[in-house]
Amino acid sequence: MKTSNYLDKHWDSLIFGWNVLFYVTIEEFTHNHPYYGEFLGVEITEESIFFNPFPRESMKMLRLTTNGSIGVAFALLAVLCWSTAIILSKQSLEQFDSNQLFITQLLSATVFSWLFLILKKQKISLQPEMLKNYLLGFLEPFLAYTFSLYGMTLISASTTSILFSTESLMIVLLSLSLLKHHIDDKKLFFALLIISFAGVVLVALPDITASEKDNLWGYFWVLLGVFCAALYVFFSSQIVANQQPVALLTGQLSFCSILSLSIFLPFITWERQPFNESIVAIISGVLQYFLAFVFYLHALKYISANLAGMMLYFIPVAVMIMSFCFLSEIIHLLQAVGGILTILSIAYLAYRFE
Repeated sequence: MKTSNYLDKHWDSLIFGWNVLFYVTIEEFTHNHPYYGEFLGVEITEESIFFNPFPRESMKMLRLTTNGSIGVAFALLAVLCWSTAIILSKQSLEQFDSNQLFITQLLSATVFSWLFLILKKQKISLQPEMLKNYLLGFLEPFLAYTFSLYGMTLISASTTSILFSTESLMIVLLSLSLLKHHIDDKKLFFALLIISFAGVVLVALPDITASEKDNLWGYFWVLLGVFCAALYVFFSSQIVANQQPVALLTGQLSFCSILSLSIFLPFITWERQPFNESIVAIISGVLQYFLAFVFYLHALKYISANLAGMMLYFIPVAVMIMSFCFLSEIIHLLQAVGGILTILSIAYLAYRFE
């Protein structure tokens, strides 16, 4: 009997699926879906309905909720990596030329990604379609870094962190305009988005008011860099569902490394650095350009580009907390209020709209 044979063969897997509630019917979860059979490693067929005592809609909602939680967790891990890298890069810039630091970080991340790929026995594809995907490395980190770095010479670092936060809004606008994404309550959505941004402004306000370094051209170049980063997230969200994130990122980093070396190498002032400073630069590169992007690409497999972009609002908040813990910087009352506003508004956005 077909059903009996199937149950005998896959009994353990089916029981596991029943316990963790990951089984859905084939109509709800088609075979070409990126998460098809991901958790169990066995084909989902109509026989699995026998072990599904839960209503169809309940199972579907449970699956979506689980995916959303996993996606948010990956996005927060990416935020943690980027925030840590900012703190470490801030320390490294006291020793390194900015171009030398970028190349050191980028090459470290590229080498690490290749080692990781080899250990996992994965390969990058050289098919024409995949080569196009690797070209996204031109947007970020290459263009995003180049434009932002030049802009940062004209404006303060705190103002730069505020401008970086506009990436979330750019991603939302790209999704709405190009993909025609529907939002149930646009007024509430954008109100919460503005509140989140206001919280970020409050986080950086003490530094902004103390700075006299800002220049209009600096705003332009940093925003152009942020726009390139938003384009990267937008296009990556369209292709990552059927890709291995590490293989995709390795191809992008390799392309960016070749391009960066060919352009920046003649202009870099190479100076011998202390061993411990070199280690810090290498670690920050792996965190910023490898781990953070791997986590972020994994997040895009589970949640929308909109929500993944909103998570970036947490970076200034995380940097503020880490600066307080590890750099003995003082947190002002306005900064604390801004951090709480950002966390609460993003949390409600994730709950309400995802």
